[in-house]
Amino acid sequence: MMGYNYGTDLNDRQFENLICDILDIREKKDFELFNPIKDLGMDARYENNKSKVIVQAKICNYDFTTLLRKLQKEELPKIKLLQPTRYILALSCSLTVSKKEEILSLFDGFIKNKKDILTKDDLDKYLRNKKYEEVINNYPSLWMPRITKLKEILKQEINKPVINKTLWYFDEILEIKKYFVKIIHALLRTGNTEYGEVSEWFKELVLKTSD
Repeated sequence: MMGYNYGTDLNDRQFENLICDILDIREKKDFELFNPIKDLGMDARYENNKSKVIVQAKICNYDFTTLLRKLQKEELPKIKLLQPTRYILALSCSLTVSKKEEILSLFDGFIKNKKDILTKDDLDKYLRNKKYEEVINNYPSLWMPRITKLKEILKQEINKPVINKTLWYFDEILEIKKYFVKIIHALLRTGNTEYGEVSEWFKELVLKTSD
């Protein structure tokens, strides 16, 4: 099944909102969003007397080496300063299991398990779930490109019978022309037939049809 293009179809703020909406449902908590200009290492947070959960959502249109370096130099120091009981990292890109393990190791003690590293594939899986149906409805920029593609496919499928019928007629015409030319050439070779001598205009017609 086709997934969503979070990195290109959403801006940073929309992506943060999407992650917050998903986590509200998954965690059954009401996450608080922050000013995107100065987030101090957190895009969203849930806090009570017992825990402080911090969420970071990042659109990553670069390779994993660059991502890991940015996380180590830019995000890890902030997380160490904030000291959350739990850190959830959401990324717009896909990651292999081993790459998830590297991030888990980098944020050892903060990211509790791989479930708290949300990647493109994880987000796609959530949004296929009926429980998150209302979430995806709030982000038309994600599904509008799919609607456009679907329209193209439907248009092709709807027109396919017409196209196929036209091609069939065309093939039939070619077959008829082929046999017609053979018959006329046979008549021309005999010169005279039981129907009389082939006229000059008929010869001209055959020559045109033979092209």
